[in-house]
Amino acid sequence: SYYLATVQALREAAQAKEKGDLDLAIEKLEVALEALNDGMETLARRGGPVRVRGTIRVGFAEGFALVCLSKTLDLLHQLYPDLKPDLMVAPTFAVEPELHAHRLDLAFLVEPTEISDFTLVPLGAQETCWIASTKWSLPALVSPHDLANLPIITNPEGSINYRQIRERFDSAGITPARLDICNSVAMLGHVDVAGVAIGIYPSKMAEEDVRTGAVRLLRTSPPVADTPIYAKFAKRNGSPNVRAFIATVRQVLANMDYLHQ
Repeated sequence: SYYLATVQALREAAQAKEKGDLDLAIEKLEVALEALNDGMETLARRGGPVRVRGTIRVGFAEGFALVCLSKTLDLLHQLYPDLKPDLMVAPTFAVEPELHAHRLDLAFLVEPTEISDFTLVPLGAQETCWIASTKWSLPALVSPHDLANLPIITNPEGSINYRQIRERFDSAGITPARLDICNSVAMLGHVDVAGVAIGIYPSKMAEEDVRTGAVRLLRTSPPVADTPIYAKFAKRNGSPNVRAFIATVRQVLANMDYLHQ
């Protein structure tokens, strides 16, 4: 049963922790959470004691939302017709404070901060890279020096996107000649595809533009590190609605070539 599977995984996590194997302990905790989510989902579908209904306030990091939000809502409507999402979509730096202020019940974030009162559920890492219109004549392996005199577009200072771009240029000891600021990841991608500026964003967002030849994913030195995605919610708010929403997102991701472990 789901109950026994959860208990067994928790017992194995505790044993691994006692032996000092933290990686195994984390793996077993993830198994326990998945078993618990599966059990709650099954009970909800059977009309058992766990009911998933009402409004849930959910924040999505914008790049993540652009890739999988529509599929998530489609599946949510099928599995939980009585659950009504109230959505906020924005970069992580704008969504996370709303979660911390308890104006959101749940958020899906890129590289969120760790706070003792909140639970983080790892979902995987997304490939992120420099993406440029094919109108730009760039070498096969691109360095910061190759980009320094081209227009660059980024999210505002304090965002993950801004940090990623500054780190690339700082590593080479140079400053880009032009750095345009945009608070929208979707518009950042739009400007990039139009060939007006070059930016860093999730490669999955550019999948169709790469297929049509509008842009190319740049191979760079240094490379851009993949960025981890987490579900995050207040520990006091691990409700059936929250668990059901996370389980739905997990199911969507399992059927996509997107995040990797």
